[in-house]
Amino acid sequence: MRDFSFILKSPEDISPKQIDHWDYLAAHSNTPDPQSCGPAWQLTAFANSRRRNLPILFLQNETSQTVFSIQEAGEKWLLEPLEAHWEFGSPMLGPEALQLFEDAITELFQNEMKCTITVEIAGLSPDDVLLNSLRSRALSMSPLFDQDPAVFASLDGGLEGWLSRRSRCFRKALRKAQLCAKEQGITFERLKPENCVEVSQLYGRMLDVETRSWKGPLKTGLFSLTRFYRELLGFYAERGAARVVMAVKDGIDIGFCFGGESHGIYRGQQTSFDERFKSLSIGTQMHAETAAWLSELGATIQHFGPLQDVTHYKTNLCEVSLESVRADFILRL
Repeated sequence: MRDFSFILKSPEDISPKQIDHWDYLAAHSNTPDPQSCGPAWQLTAFANSRRRNLPILFLQNETSQTVFSIQEAGEKWLLEPLEAHWEFGSPMLGPEALQLFEDAITELFQNEMKCTITVEIAGLSPDDVLLNSLRSRALSMSPLFDQDPAVFASLDGGLEGWLSRRSRCFRKALRKAQLCAKEQGITFERLKPENCVEVSQLYGRMLDVETRSWKGPLKTGLFSLTRFYRELLGFYAERGAARVVMAVKDGIDIGFCFGGESHGIYRGQQTSFDERFKSLSIGTQMHAETAAWLSELGATIQHFGPLQDVTHYKTNLCEVSLESVRADFILRL
């Protein structure tokens, strides 16, 4: 592959200033899961994937950005989001993303006699104008694939506003659980690790809790992708975006709620608690504590990611659900 300014050999070629702007564009996008379009999620996932050594197509201007990994196999090319496992986030952000993409494709393939390019797009609303624009330019397009809907809670009105949008039954159960937790001496710590030492110490505490959760024996949760989540926490911490609530009883950690927040948009990642305290709704209490903390910080959205069969509890914590789709486009030059 010839050298082009927009083809990067490594994510390290993306400057801190560009990462800052990427974070801004993602948080202000109209996508179903904004933070999953951002650099923390996308770059950490890419670094932990089998595609981590592939070149990257990266273009960015004041309002928009396009970023894909590139796989070349003769006359066939595959462009995918950097995070192509769950595909929560869109690789194209902003009103000029498609123009940036088209300019790059035109320059990249101007001397190619024959070439077929498959472009995978995910993490978009089904009515996103980008889909129609791509459809009109593509040789063919796969049917839209429905992804799990993205769900979140508004923080408008602070914690009281957040509580007002929960059911009466939820509020009653939460108050009862909070009273019981207080009687048992359970407290909640708000933690913002900012360096590798603090990240290592905190992640160790989180893993210790995970061993005592229902996820531990099944090797799910943090144990399913231990390195990935450690590096994600580190990425958040480096940018001052890490938000972790720990539940503690008698000096022993019994729960954690982990996520990241920037530009007012919070995205939860993992929540677990010691099964011995399940009756106290520790998970729900940590989400409420997170909502209170985020409200004090001036955040506007508490995002819970995708709504899946195994995460039905999210319906009690969220009032907004957004459809999300993915599709494959075939371009032929």
